[in-house]
Amino acid sequence: MNVEQLQVIKERVAKATPGPWESEETTEGHIDIFNPNQDYAICQTGNETYDCLNDGDTEFIKHAITDVPSLVAEVERLKIELDAACIANNTLKSEKEALEFQLKVSIRHAEELDEELEAEVAENELLREALEFYTNVDLYPDEDLSVIARIALAGGEAN
Repeated sequence: MNVEQLQVIKERVAKATPGPWESEETTEGHIDIFNPNQDYAICQTGNETYDCLNDGDTEFIKHAITDVPSLVAEVERLKIELDAACIANNTLKSEKEALEFQLKVSIRHAEELDEELEAEVAENELLREALEFYTNVDLYPDEDLSVIARIALAGGEAN
């Protein structure tokens, strides 16, 4: 249903006598349609004819047979769209939760890697200090540990 169709229906409703409407069969076999808050019938029917006091009521009744099914079809279409949107929303929520969980796991893993790196840096500093000590001390006259320490400090290359 497009906006224009909906607007036409809204205009017919606006021109009709306000509800609620009720109906009652008269002793003559006619049916009166009326608003219980008013003292007169909105429409009277009988012998395959009807007479309404307000042309807006006539148009409203005349088009009700097409307007109501159109409105019901539109409600059903919108319900299907709403259901699909709810399913899509739930799927997106689930995906968001999975991504948030994955992000938390990744952050925790990065924190663990940072802790490991800090420990390795600290260990490297201790090893560097030990190597620097051996570059200045000659403990074993048969082996030149200071040369080995200098090579290690230089990154494995002999000077």
